[in-house]
Amino acid sequence: MIEDVLNGLKAKLDGNKIPARIIKEDRPVLTVLFSPPETDSDIYGDIFFATYGGDDFDNGLIVLQWEAADITGYSSAEHANLCAGIAFLNTILPVGGYAVFNEEPEDDAEDNVPSKISLMYRIVLPVGKIGKKDWVIKEVYDAIETSAAVLKTTAGPLCGYAKGEVSTEEFRELLS
Repeated sequence: MIEDVLNGLKAKLDGNKIPARIIKEDRPVLTVLFSPPETDSDIYGDIFFATYGGDDFDNGLIVLQWEAADITGYSSAEHANLCAGIAFLNTILPVGGYAVFNEEPEDDAEDNVPSKISLMYRIVLPVGKIGKKDWVIKEVYDAIETSAAVLKTTAGPLCGYAKGEVSTEEFRELLS
């Protein structure tokens, strides 16, 4: 069912002229590119099945994970502001949440390769043993559209708040 769902999602995205491709490594991953007008800037995302415990991949979760911004170059104060903004924002989001991810370089990378820090937006949907792939495709596609709407309205203001370009009052006003 995993490949059927990802292929169905890719077909819907292709039909709406949203670039997507399936990458098959350890497990299949649907990689998607949101670009204007869907979002304010280019945002890449991955959609994949995950598990809890020892369950099969099709008896677990489907994850939609979007890299909203590369924040590696943010100062310590900007990181602190970002975390405060995330704490506020995550309480009012309709679904999903923002988090900061630190991606360490590969073990065989040169010593001067820095880690990458990203602002990520993630939605996780439980799918369990649902035999109706059309239902899963519809639900996940709805989550893709929700992701685009959330990212378009919140990613820019959140990063602006972190950098001090948006005041606390403006940030709250933008999100209310």
